Amino acid sequence: MMADSLAAADAACLRGWLQASLAQPGSLPAGIEPVQTRLVRAVGVGVLPSGQRAFVKAMGFPRRRDRLRYWLRRLPAGHEADILGQAAHAGVACPEVLVAGGRRRFLGWPVASVLVTRALEVVESPLPRLRECAELARRLADAGIAHGDLHAGNFVRLRAGTCAVLDLQSARRRRGRVATLPLAARLLASEWPLPETGHDVVDAGLLAASDLPAALARAQALRRDAVRRRVARCWMDSTEFVVCRRFGGRIVQRRRLPAGGRWQAVGRDAARLWQGTRYLEVTAATPAALAAVSFSGWGARRSAVYVDPEFAPGVWSDLATRLLDAGVRYEAFLRAPVEAALDPHVRLPWTGSPAPNPRMGPP
Repeated sequence: MMADSLAAADAACLRGWLQASLAQPGSLPAGIEPVQTRLVRAVGVGVLPSGQRAFVKAMGFPRRRDRLRYWLRRLPAGHEADILGQAAHAGVACPEVLVAGGRRRFLGWPVASVLVTRALEVVESPLPRLRECAELARRLADAGIAHGDLHAGNFVRLRAGTCAVLDLQSARRRRGRVATLPLAARLLASEWPLPETGHDVVDAGLLAASDLPAALARAQALRRDAVRRRVARCWMDSTEFVVCRRFGGRIVQRRRLPAGGRWQAVGRDAARLWQGTRYLEVTAATPAALAAVSFSGWGARRSAVYVDPEFAPGVWSDLATRLLDAGVRYEAFLRAPVEAALDPHVRLPWTGSPAPNPRMGPP
């Protein structure tokens, strides 16, 4: 599908992008600047002949579970294009779809999915307020659009001063108005502290005041679970990490291992150091100090971590202390109430680290 009323040159350019992405699943066409690259999808921005900017989302299906998921379902590009059209019809500002397409093999086996949208005129400051996000979420709910992962990171501020919603691939169409308590809880989970932001979803009409305590309780559970799941990914094959097993040991590393780093023997502290650097990365947006961990031989005595080249050898002792402290904090976080584990007024064990990211949405 392609948008109407496009200039001939723009339409030809879009067809070229679409064909190139479908020919190489999960890859961006030539001339598209990458913005986000993951295992299952790549997002980039390009310029049409008319001078307008457009975003290209190219998805491949390298994992069997992804191929099985979309074997009998509509491909992501076509589905998101329809949802974006329904959201725009409901008065919700969102990207305009320029072209969407996909490719399957014999018997419908998914191969590639491509979506191109017109770039919105976005400003970085100020960030959308929670009440504005809740108002757009209410409009989506009124239109029968349910989104199980709608968090504050899905909303952007436009140059005109209004707000828009992005990334509706996970949304689904429902008959009638959808339940708003899960929507409110997801939005609250991406803000901090929770009690001070609860009234915003009520004032926006997304939630009744009587349902606010239940939404806050669910938001606490969601935030805790989001941190736990994001840290746990550092131990498994995912879009960010890969596990390499070998006789007598294993290596867990990021998919993009930086060149020029060094292996540092750490013995039995390897697991705690690895979890500590991931915990700080998730909760405080600190740079990842460790890029891999290796468990060699029988037991953990010969374990080592791969230190990012940004950190000089002379700071290892101080760095290890901070990461070990963070690892202990993560273990306490799994046992303690979420308010204590992610208190924004408690300084994290990392010199100069920022406060927990106020826009950290569920993964």
